[in-house]
Amino acid sequence: MTLKTLLRVLIVVLLTTAPTLRASAKELRCVYACTQETVQDKPTHATGSDQAGKLPRPEVKSYTMTLGLGDHYFFYLVDNQEVIFDYRAKRVYGLNLKDRTYEEGSLYAVVASRVLELTHRRGIAEGLKAAKMAQPAEFDQFNLESLFGRRLPGDVGKPGTPTAETTPRDKGWVCIRDGKTVVEFTPSEHAVPKSYRRSMNH
Repeated sequence: MTLKTLLRVLIVVLLTTAPTLRASAKELRCVYACTQETVQDKPTHATGSDQAGKLPRPEVKSYTMTLGLGDHYFFYLVDNQEVIFDYRAKRVYGLNLKDRTYEEGSLYAVVASRVLELTHRRGIAEGLKAAKMAQPAEFDQFNLESLFGRRLPGDVGKPGTPTAETTPRDKGWVCIRDGKTVVEFTPSEHAVPKSYRRSMNH
């Protein structure tokens, strides 16, 4: 399955009162209108169907996502599910606003799980390459690094490490990989205050 997500900024509310769990009195909030399009890259094998041998129609889902930036944390909120990453406490909090429940875990554990899974899948990819076997798209290094938001230290600066070509477009830019646009960026008219840039960089 190939997952394609398009994001567009609707509105930026610069300063707003933070909920009780977050110690900061004010925070930056960005609200995105998201369209998630799921495309299946293998045809259906249903017998006796007019759709047999054809690619199913893409599944399209639209939703709103809120990204909040504080001086020592950031959070995102989708469909009453809020996740807070607190750098000061080194914790991650998951809130179910509908059921009024929450869970928490170590921020280190979140990063470690991503690194371990990336290492595992990169190992499988290298094994397939050594055996001269076809490598599925889900084991492509660029796709894996995009999925987990990480690049292994041994791959940093390594010749042949996959990258996307960045090209200016209008007021922003686009990133292109293998002839396909993977990122479209249009800057907001509102600058991110300096005190919140640390959270944005994370």
